Amino acid sequence: MRIFITGVAGVLGSSLARFLLSKGYDVAGNDIVRYEESRVFDLDGLKYIWKSTIDLDADDFPWAPDLIVDASLAFADRPLANASPMHTVYGNLATAMRVVELARRHFPKATLSYPSSLNAVYGYLAWNRFNGNKLVITEDTPPIPSSVYGWSKASAELLYYGGALMYNLKVVITRTGSSYGSDGRLDELPHKMILYSIKGKKFRLRNPNAMRLWSYIKDVLDFYDILINRLDEIASPGKPIILSNAGNDGYLEHDGDYITRNFEIAELISMIAKEFGKEFEYEPLPDVTEPGEVIQGKPIEFKVDFSKTRKLLGWKPKYTLYEGLKETYEGLMKRISG
Repeated sequence: MRIFITGVAGVLGSSLARFLLSKGYDVAGNDIVRYEESRVFDLDGLKYIWKSTIDLDADDFPWAPDLIVDASLAFADRPLANASPMHTVYGNLATAMRVVELARRHFPKATLSYPSSLNAVYGYLAWNRFNGNKLVITEDTPPIPSSVYGWSKASAELLYYGGALMYNLKVVITRTGSSYGSDGRLDELPHKMILYSIKGKKFRLRNPNAMRLWSYIKDVLDFYDILINRLDEIASPGKPIILSNAGNDGYLEHDGDYITRNFEIAELISMIAKEFGKEFEYEPLPDVTEPGEVIQGKPIEFKVDFSKTRKLLGWKPKYTLYEGLKETYEGLMKRISG
């Protein structure tokens, strides 16, 4: 199978490329990062195009792809994206539109996979208050974003969905929880806290009660492995499908998806740090929040039910948050030490 990954030098794109090459797939991809400075500079067999997705042309592809994974998330940082709304909307929608147009004009037989967000596209608190219960999110729950970043991701989903219907394309939208792992961006919350712990610095934790669904990168890659092997069964022209590879297998015990508050991640890292002979000290800052995490003075709350995806694929997350964060802590120590 021939797989093209936009944003191949990003966290998801590079992890996917490394994983898929190890499986023997033909892999190519593009990014705006100079190859020598990218996460993929050491990947033998990767065909790399140094170019923005917005400017991709059919001639840039080394072959007609069977699958295009659009991981060119122009903005994957919610605070920065919300501070620059016009740039965010253009970046996140123009890349998606370009991929849809390339498929329509040149690669109509390819399957398009759009890795959307789980945490960013939900959050409108009024739904939560409708019957006094937490909103239960399934694969069929419409996006209800509470931030510009979430709106741009939800809009890109609709663009792909509409492209599938209008042009008879094969589209799979995947909603991922906030992913983490030792190769992740160091400004993501778990990675930042681990880095502070390794360096022996006190961490100032904004909005400790904010809730988020975290997913370990090994579980996310396992999802893609199964999905790719079953694409012919799952993806049909003109019938877009939404799946979710979000989730974990519990907090400390293997007891199913656990939606975590920020301070609970901090407590886990404090526990794990001691196992590596380190400490982690943090100061909660309850009055300091990020856009989209708090609505009308209250943190967003939700539950999840992704039984549809898991039944269809026979997949579910294997790692608890403790297990994933422990591997991440150890991996980051090695990464920092060189």
